[in-house]
Amino acid sequence: MKNKLYYIDSPGREAYIDKACAPEPVEVLDSDYSRLFASLMEQAETVLFPLTNGETATFPELMRYQALFILEQIKAEPSTGDPEEIARKLYDWYKCLRHNPDLKLYQVLAHLQKSHQPPAESLSILQSGYAEFRYEIEQAGITDPALATLDLFIRHYSQVVSRFNPIWKRLSEFYVWNILHKRPYSAIPDQTWVVVNKREEADDIMIPEQTPFVAGKNDDGTDFCYYSTEEVAVTRLKLESVSSILFKQEEMYVDNKKLRFVNTILKKSIHTDAYQEPETLFDLHAKRGEKHFFVTSGLRIESPMFQLQEGYRTVSLHLYLTPDSVQFFRRYATDFSGDIERERNIYYRLLNKAFYLEISTEEGWRNIPSYEVKYVSEELEDYLALSFVLDYDFPVPQPCVEQRHGVDSCMPALNILINRDAPIFPYSWASKLYFSRLCIQNDVKGITSLEVYNENGQQNTHSSFFPFGVQAERSSWMIAGYKEAFCKPLTEVAITCKWQQLPDIDGGFESYYADYGKRITNESFRVRTEYLKNKNWTPTSSENTPLFATSSRQRYLLPESRISWPLNKNMPVLTGVAADNYRYGSVNTGFIRMVLDEPDCGFGATLYQNLFVNNLIKRGNKEEITLLQQPFVPTIDNMEMQYQAEESITLSSREMAGNTRIYHISPIATKNNRPIKGDSFVLVDGPQEEGFLQFAFSQATGYDTIRIFAELIPSKEEFDKQSLSSICWFFHDGSQWVPLNEEAVVRDSTGNFLNSGIIELRLPTRIQSSYLDEEGLFWLYAAFPKNHLNYPTIYGIFLHVIPLRAELNNLPGNPSGTESLPAGTIQNTQRAIPGINSIMQLRSSLGGTEKESLNGMLFRSSNQALFRKKPATAEDYERFALELFPFLSKVKCFPACDTKNNDRKGVVTLVVMQEQPDGRLPLCPYNQLFDIEDKLQQYVNPFVIIDVINPVFEEVIVRSNITLRPGTYQSPFLKRLRGMLNSYIAPWLESGTLPVFGHTITVNEVRELLEDQPEIETVHQLSLIVVMNSIITNGLEGSENRKILEFTEEKGDVPIRASHPWYIQVPSKEHLLFTCSPEDYTKEFGTGELEIDNTFIIKT
Repeated sequence: MKNKLYYIDSPGREAYIDKACAPEPVEVLDSDYSRLFASLMEQAETVLFPLTNGETATFPELMRYQALFILEQIKAEPSTGDPEEIARKLYDWYKCLRHNPDLKLYQVLAHLQKSHQPPAESLSILQSGYAEFRYEIEQAGITDPALATLDLFIRHYSQVVSRFNPIWKRLSEFYVWNILHKRPYSAIPDQTWVVVNKREEADDIMIPEQTPFVAGKNDDGTDFCYYSTEEVAVTRLKLESVSSILFKQEEMYVDNKKLRFVNTILKKSIHTDAYQEPETLFDLHAKRGEKHFFVTSGLRIESPMFQLQEGYRTVSLHLYLTPDSVQFFRRYATDFSGDIERERNIYYRLLNKAFYLEISTEEGWRNIPSYEVKYVSEELEDYLALSFVLDYDFPVPQPCVEQRHGVDSCMPALNILINRDAPIFPYSWASKLYFSRLCIQNDVKGITSLEVYNENGQQNTHSSFFPFGVQAERSSWMIAGYKEAFCKPLTEVAITCKWQQLPDIDGGFESYYADYGKRITNESFRVRTEYLKNKNWTPTSSENTPLFATSSRQRYLLPESRISWPLNKNMPVLTGVAADNYRYGSVNTGFIRMVLDEPDCGFGATLYQNLFVNNLIKRGNKEEITLLQQPFVPTIDNMEMQYQAEESITLSSREMAGNTRIYHISPIATKNNRPIKGDSFVLVDGPQEEGFLQFAFSQATGYDTIRIFAELIPSKEEFDKQSLSSICWFFHDGSQWVPLNEEAVVRDSTGNFLNSGIIELRLPTRIQSSYLDEEGLFWLYAAFPKNHLNYPTIYGIFLHVIPLRAELNNLPGNPSGTESLPAGTIQNTQRAIPGINSIMQLRSSLGGTEKESLNGMLFRSSNQALFRKKPATAEDYERFALELFPFLSKVKCFPACDTKNNDRKGVVTLVVMQEQPDGRLPLCPYNQLFDIEDKLQQYVNPFVIIDVINPVFEEVIVRSNITLRPGTYQSPFLKRLRGMLNSYIAPWLESGTLPVFGHTITVNEVRELLEDQPEIETVHQLSLIVVMNSIITNGLEGSENRKILEFTEEKGDVPIRASHPWYIQVPSKEHLLFTCSPEDYTKEFGTGELEIDNTFIIKT
């Protein structure tokens, strides 16, 4: 900026008033007797009177011996004159009064002549007795008639003028009141607000308008009150939580195309119960930390398919895309890759580490470290295939418990969450990917904890046992069960048997049973596989299954064999059976059986007995016999079960299979216990806007009106109001987010969260119990457009807030009703209201405006005379703004200056300030800025654009390394030193005055300040760091782009001022003061020392 006027500070309101109005009206005619007498004597010296001796004399010469004349000379003589001249005059007066020795005036003069007092003191003594001496002279009657006549004339003239002058004094008032018909602005009462809480057991309470709230006492002991300005209902509705959710986005260029996608989701809590330090709703520079935490989002699936007690457990999930989602995902992949031929590879890039899997266990949520996900495109359907393995030592999945998992569930749950560390954050596509069907598959091996029965009863599978008994005849059976498996839709069950002492000979059973007279081979032993259905055994197949396995190359028996039950989901699912009641004979299903069906002789026990008797007969007949092998008794040394199950959930059928439930883990909910409803479900249930304010209400059933109060403070950021969009409101009806139309916003005095005020929403219907989540909470959220995120800075959000206005009082000794009221002052109503538990005034009020003074009214009148509401110069605009808006304390005009960097022509920028209590920055709420713009725009040329902004504040940081003298207490001294540095950078902070435009600082002056401190021995290095905001364009960039300017001692005498004339420098919250050795001090400043995003360093 080359205009030097831009860097000259603007006078505030008081300075303009003082300039426009004289402190005291000037008297038109002089009414002071002594001054009139002296003036007449001075004029009389030019008039000569003839004497009898023929000579002439002036009137003062003729009256020089008159006591009254001498007394007036004494009064008019200054006591600060030359002492010798004063002494000479005292002696002359003494000689002239010798002929009146009885006068006290003469006696005092005679005494003073003999004393040794300084002449000035003697003159002061005489002047102090003026009234007494004059009275004596008047009573003595010794005054010359001519002088007495003149004295009478002067006194009469003085009295007349004394009555005339006040009329002239009131002339300006008369003109303003009676000709211009101006009147002082009325006092504006102070306003504040209180939060009212009712007792739990009390019914809803209606607080009428004009209800008095006690704020203090008047001088006569009566209550000084604030009065409610509207009727307010205090209901049982409670605001349980408010959270802001920020969907931070970044841009990526692919083949000269700019893609914008979400790269993280951050959430923080907003205060709802007490006064806190202000904070921005959406911090665009936020990182995960104390205030912000990453918001999980995705799916939670509760299913018996995740009951996986033991073994090597493989789980696969197939999520089948809707046709529209198939088209979207293919198009997204093509856009992202920039080349349709690389589409396959981009699927891998998009899905690589896209998710974070965790499953519920006894200890809590347990991460599944390894999984595989791929996009499968088939002729009929496309789906995402997700699979993972739980190894033998992985903890057993368990149902969720509130204390450990945050929710309760009947079945184990799997969370499929967005991975916060994914190479490509998947929210942008996952929030638009819908699925019509979910298929869950299990393949579990190595199960040993089985329930096994045979004809001899229940068997202990942890030691060897005879599956078909010791006889192992045909139709012998073995029953096996495993509750976990049979609670699922099974496609196949298999049992792997490790046999004990199988014939280890060539040919196996064929050689073993060679002398039994039957052709028995390894394949001869077959079992019939059956499953229990309605307490009846049903074969799985018409063909029997080999009981043993044989080596493919040799005829040796293998020690293991696998018997399979192909169930194909035909077996009923076991439900409603507790683990303790799961046993054969007590359930209708849930067991499988293998029956030894071949060969007819079984394992030959009966055949062996017959052959043995025949051999005895033959031996008796001395016939040759062949020694028989004793029949083989199959013995299982170890047995394991394997099963495969598949559950398919199709939402269009409006039914969930078994006990499977799918929930959304949404970034705009807390407990995330919203069951999925509808014909399809999205992978990540989240909005597409960038910022959200989320509300959770309890005890909301039956209400159709939500009334909240948002306490905001003006933002330091610049913006263009034309770029701001409206905030959209949504409520959850139990199944989906429903948008509210514009008519539902009955009142919004916040101006879309730009300033403090009340928001009142009217829902289409009363809140029903079906609208609530599992914890009984009703959810509401406000969606903020991107160009709005940077501005709201908030103290808190509250329910049951009553706005109050002070009672104006002009009686002396009573509160005026315009002063700021400290926080916590109002705690009671004048009359107790039944059911009220507490009343809290959480913060100090801003204060009202006193009735306009006469000088203030004259200031407005002079403005009218100057430019008649047609401002032309910068000073005209400043004076006019102060005239129209009494709440403004200071205005600075920048003609032909577009601070928004839009290069608009004819822009006149006004930077305005409003004094704030509690040391807050003098910022105006946005609604006031808009009002000022609109009002001023009416009075200017249509080609002039009025732009009213708050001053922009940029931080200054002192960075230095110092050595303290021995014995210095470092902590208190550095605290005091920071205070001195703050006062140097911004002197107005300490004095309580308004900021100064164009204020400059230098590095050398800071060094002098440091070196003047006796506690500092040496100042090693010093620099000043200015954190500069970017120039705003249409309010879209916000303050995302910042830069840091470091001023070193190389140019220590160069004045440092704010980066723009409408900027004001303020000290940072913390200065970088080091007390390390010079060797350890890093001379080069780095952005790592500041938590500021998107910064770069400029050396100067």
